[in-house]
Amino acid sequence: MLLLWGAVIERGFGGQSWLTFRQALSLGGNVRKGERGTTVVYAD
Repeated sequence: MLLLWGAVIERGFGGQSWLTFRQALSLGGNVRKGERGTTVVYAD
């Protein structure tokens, strides 16, 4: 979560909602050309 909070502050995002590329596609959304992802590390 700290990585995502840092990305919000660093990049000036307007919200704190996150989803994967495939989640966006399944919801009928898309990703703009030239957009870049944010690294996320999952630990269980």
